Amino acid sequence: MSEITSLEPRIVWEQFDAITRVPRPSKKEGKIIGLVHPDYNEALANGLSAERINGIMEQNRTTLNDMLPRYSQVAAIKNGTVIDHIPVEKTFDVVNLLQLQHLSTPVTIGYNLSSKMVGTKGIIKVSDKFFTDDEISRLSVVAPNVVLNIIKDYEVVEKKTVETPDELRGIVRCNNPKCITNNEPMSTVFNVVDKKRGILKCHYCDKEQYIDKVELV
Repeated sequence: MSEITSLEPRIVWEQFDAITRVPRPSKKEGKIIGLVHPDYNEALANGLSAERINGIMEQNRTTLNDMLPRYSQVAAIKNGTVIDHIPVEKTFDVVNLLQLQHLSTPVTIGYNLSSKMVGTKGIIKVSDKFFTDDEISRLSVVAPNVVLNIIKDYEVVEKKTVETPDELRGIVRCNNPKCITNNEPMSTVFNVVDKKRGILKCHYCDKEQYIDKVELV
């Protein structure tokens, strides 16, 4: 242990000291994904020698480093967009809405993940894809308040909270069968009259409907 391990909070500096002791060869400057170390007191109490412990840890280190590249392909993207804090029940609605199943680039879908904000959440990572304002507007209908993380060179360069715009064009179908938009080849236009309650009003027939019950065009 080095002198820094006596600093407070001690547990933080002990972890920092352990990380600095991890061998980092030249040209291997990637982030440390995990740090594994044994409970020496318990190991020694069970009759393991220090030499045996070190041998086991070296074997574990080699095995984990062989496995980590496969996990890191899922855990991180170099460039693209991460859609976070999706309501679990809306995860696959977002996939269908944005037509992610038709992309040629990797798409990772996380479902029922732990979230401090909402208990559980969905998350979607899309490599080499940056969404247009129109796509974001469509997303707001299905899953308002989700967060878009813009990733460039493995770093988050921008965060966007998806908010419902004041007007929706060509996204939502009017549920009034007599509305002109259901009888003529024209785009729908809806004004968002109450964002808190999620109420939309058709620009043409004034029919109101709740955003969570709409049918997409």
